[in-house]
Amino acid sequence: MPNPRFWEMENRQVNFGQLDPKTTDTLLLTFAELGLIHGNDWFVIPYSMKANTLCEIRALVVTNVFGERTLIRAADEGEENNWQRWSMFNLSNLNELGRNNRQFLLPATITSTLESEPIEQVNYTRDEMTNMVWAVEEVIPDGNGKGISGYDAADRFGIEPPPIAALTANIRYVLGTTVPENWIPFLPVHQAGSNQSIQFRRAAMPKLGVPPTEVVRPKSLLLTEVQKRYYINEEEISVAGTVVRRNYQRARWYNGRTYVWIGRYRETGRGQASSDLRFDQIEPIGPS
Repeated sequence: MPNPRFWEMENRQVNFGQLDPKTTDTLLLTFAELGLIHGNDWFVIPYSMKANTLCEIRALVVTNVFGERTLIRAADEGEENNWQRWSMFNLSNLNELGRNNRQFLLPATITSTLESEPIEQVNYTRDEMTNMVWAVEEVIPDGNGKGISGYDAADRFGIEPPPIAALTANIRYVLGTTVPENWIPFLPVHQAGSNQSIQFRRAAMPKLGVPPTEVVRPKSLLLTEVQKRYYINEEEISVAGTVVRRNYQRARWYNGRTYVWIGRYRETGRGQASSDLRFDQIEPIGPS
């Protein structure tokens, strides 16, 4: 891209010939075209703003050394650009698709924070064998402001099938297996009015018992803050999955005051998982 200074030689290390885009690298091709074709059509002009202010540029006038003044309009203004109206870094107007305004909001942000160990951590992962998504509560709150292992807190009693009485049969019928109680299921359901688009809806596993009259409830706020129907868009859970955590964050503001809050952080998951959930199985009975 062009240097911010006028009459400055470009860096010799810039070599557009080394670009090796594929046919699907649309973003790389777009920026390469912008740098090669439109690189000399724009310049960077710094403008200082105060935090938490809204700025609107109504006009830009350029005066050359001969005293000639030229009005520079936005790139997507004018009737001749109606068929290719496109812009970046603009705010979209509500219910006015394709129409943008010239306002720019500069919010007060922080560069870094001090973060504690997670008090909650949920790993959303896909399970292709069961065609569903699991929300694994890896860390849950302990009630004292800290987090404990969700695996240790899960009631793992009865995960293994009960012992088999002395029988002469060589096989047995298994109605269904189960998973640890910190594995919360999300089942795919069709979106309203669509036969193809789906969402993931929070479900529940039955608690082990005879008969199983209760269901397993999640223990983290991330999975219980929506009390009724809890939906997640399909595109939010990729093949790699996603991990969401809550932890304490601390920062000092520019006036010297210290603030502490509970924030959330999201990152890419660790791939798919296998819950080994099975139904209607015939299993051999090994020697006792």
